[in-house]
Amino acid sequence: MDSPYAYAAPVQASLGAPLLAPPLVPAAVATMPAPQKKTVARPGTGPKKPKRPKTAYHFFFDAERKAALDAAPDREKVDNNMLSRQLGQRWKAMDANARRRWDELAKGAKEDYDEAVRLFEAQGGRMHDVTPTKPLSAYMLYFRAKHQAQKPDEKVTDFAKVTGAEWKALSDQDKQPFHESAKKQRDLYDNQVAFCAKSCDQLIGEKFLDGRPSVMAFARVALFDAGTAQENADEARAAYHVVYDDQSRGQETLSLGELKARVCGDERAAKRAAARVDAAQKKRKAMPPPPMYQVPVDKKPKITKKPPPPPDDEPEPFTDNEILNVLRLTRRVAAGANVGNLKKLCAAAGLANVGSKAQLASRLERFLREKNFEAHPFIPSHADNLLPFAEFDAKYQAMTVLEISAVEKVVAGLL
Repeated sequence: MDSPYAYAAPVQASLGAPLLAPPLVPAAVATMPAPQKKTVARPGTGPKKPKRPKTAYHFFFDAERKAALDAAPDREKVDNNMLSRQLGQRWKAMDANARRRWDELAKGAKEDYDEAVRLFEAQGGRMHDVTPTKPLSAYMLYFRAKHQAQKPDEKVTDFAKVTGAEWKALSDQDKQPFHESAKKQRDLYDNQVAFCAKSCDQLIGEKFLDGRPSVMAFARVALFDAGTAQENADEARAAYHVVYDDQSRGQETLSLGELKARVCGDERAAKRAAARVDAAQKKRKAMPPPPMYQVPVDKKPKITKKPPPPPDDEPEPFTDNEILNVLRLTRRVAAGANVGNLKKLCAAAGLANVGSKAQLASRLERFLREKNFEAHPFIPSHADNLLPFAEFDAKYQAMTVLEISAVEKVVAGLL
């Protein structure tokens, strides 16, 4: 499959001859917006992704091929295709005992690979990340265009020497089209790197170029279905809704891995990411349902522990209905109504952050009630509290989720 960046131009063969046409740039690339000036780490600057381990057959093939070439009188006259077929036939005819040696080598290589993957992911790497194709320089665009136009029979090294001398002899005016094409390719590469550095809700509204050769069209990330932190990091979970400028294409739902593969123009990586999504969905459907809970026979009932008593200077906790406002408030915080968030909010309000969930919520409820908390936009109003719980929940679930840090600032400002 041709690369989406296969720029070509007719080039005359004679040294120093003027170009007949500048390198062609696809229309979508030519209209790509300029990249952001913010510096983004380029691919390859982080930890190096481990290579897949050799199989038992690969260990056997490499060792036997080396032995056969060393024993040959003339290595240059060895038919590599015939040698490969013979080694493949020998491998198929081997029994389990003869293969045990190679299986042990493959098992050790797989263990080393698993450990390398663990260290790679611990350093922030991602195994299924797709990196954009590095752009070509102006000279390489000239070299490729000339090579495609002439299709010479000589060796590439000899052709490169001649082409290099011709490039040096060209005037700045003749080189300018290639420099312009190289800059557009570099801008596209910078946009791809900046896009792939983002994830989750950072990509909402981002416009990108689907660089696959069969598409080459602009699209936009319209929606992101947020889940848990583990689900958002899973590249095999479809979560991004993409809308193309071409209305006839309709809307698609993609995983993070497939989205980045399309941005980088990698057709094979996009297909692999789509296959991972299908495999993950089939695995979820095949999982058996959780077993129904059964009451243990002849077992003493579990004794529920009482919460620790409140401090001497603090009244009894409010009832469940009285602390409903605080629980509803923290439901709209990113991590939900958990003890950790209640402790953070109590600390921001200068309150004690020890005790049970009900005690923490009671302190925060009493503090907010004294500070006229209903005047703040993230707190339900009195009229809202009178609504049925289903209507209240539908109304506030549709609102923007608040970060815990933003709520802490508002609570601390009430002091």
